[in-house]
Amino acid sequence: MPHLRSLPLILIAAVLSHAVWGQVAPVAESRPAPVPNPADLRAAMELNYPDIRPETRQRPDTPWQVRVAFGSPSTTSLMVTWQVQREVAGSLVEYGPSPTLGLKAPAKRVVYKSQTGVTYEAALDQLLPATAIFYRVGTPGAWSETFTATTAPKSNEPFVFTAFGDHGVLDPAPQNLAAITRDNPAFHVLLGDVSYANGFQPFWDKWFDMMEPFASRIPVMAAIGNHEYEKDIGPMTYVGRFSFPEDELQYTFDYGNVRFVVVNTVLGLPAPQLAWLEAALAKARADQVGWLIVCQHFPLFGTTAGRGFNRPLIVREAAVLEKYRVDLVLAGHDHVYERSFPILGGKPVSQERERYRKGVAPIHVIAGGGGAGLYKFAPRPSSLNAIRELTHARLRVTVRAEGPLEVEAIRLDGSTLDHFEIAP
Repeated sequence: MPHLRSLPLILIAAVLSHAVWGQVAPVAESRPAPVPNPADLRAAMELNYPDIRPETRQRPDTPWQVRVAFGSPSTTSLMVTWQVQREVAGSLVEYGPSPTLGLKAPAKRVVYKSQTGVTYEAALDQLLPATAIFYRVGTPGAWSETFTATTAPKSNEPFVFTAFGDHGVLDPAPQNLAAITRDNPAFHVLLGDVSYANGFQPFWDKWFDMMEPFASRIPVMAAIGNHEYEKDIGPMTYVGRFSFPEDELQYTFDYGNVRFVVVNTVLGLPAPQLAWLEAALAKARADQVGWLIVCQHFPLFGTTAGRGFNRPLIVREAAVLEKYRVDLVLAGHDHVYERSFPILGGKPVSQERERYRKGVAPIHVIAGGGGAGLYKFAPRPSSLNAIRELTHARLRVTVRAEGPLEVEAIRLDGSTLDHFEIAP
């Protein structure tokens, strides 16, 4: 392998984006797994991303990479995570419903192998629903700036959320980030393959640096992808750097009248995970939620070259999704945009292009064009395809208090490539 100092940055990132270092082989992964030399990667990062080297920080106890996520429940709890260069005794969050703050939450340190700094997380609990919370992190004399983030509403209120998978740090990634920043969603969903660090921790730093202006004020919720299963440490970085409800690898959260079920598909849905998924969907239906959306990394019905349908996952998951009449299944993994008709028993139940009825069958959306290098499609589409396009894009989903659920897929240039509605 040539020394990465001699390669353009886009080629360096491309090598990283295709390196699969996971300890467990993904169900549908068919690409080889080149393993870059960590010393070469470190040199490349110092050459191309000098801003992420720890010694460039003004003070070793200055907080950075601040981000927020919904806690449990999402209506009254927020989780705040950040990083510093060295351990700082007494780290905490000061917060409150106004810029005067007034409340304090102690932080706990998160430790995992190979981390580049010291990570802290804190839970802000007993908040009010649909309330803006002002907060800052750190210690006296070394505070972050003051940010605001908002808890989820308990009532049925209109909102917009955004989603994409397979983000990384290539040039399209900050463009898509700028686009969702302009959308100003209630929250953002990452559909796996977040930074493409593949075990090289400074890439995580670069990604979180890039995300901080957005993620410090808008909750970011993620589904784990195969690239988060890193060499020697598995998903430890993902669990250490993010703070999500339940066991963090799979969880549920509510926003208004929508239940989101975030499931880990990287291991192929073994029996315990499949049982968890079915129980989560059954509870959602028992709770009579308005809309039911499943978020995961691996898609079921893709048509990219060399991958195609994920038949083992179809066998295990499709019938469960159909049994509970999931409204939307959002996935990444394939670096394309692809959307199915409503699918029941492996067949489309409607071939309308834009308008569907709730409770008939799940619609599967692959939004893997978050920023990583694009793939190629197989020459012929499937009969299940409503639309497919080789492009970077984001999803913007509008949920109304009454009326249809509206889904838009939007290219980087702002043009709409797909639009559909599901009527209640």
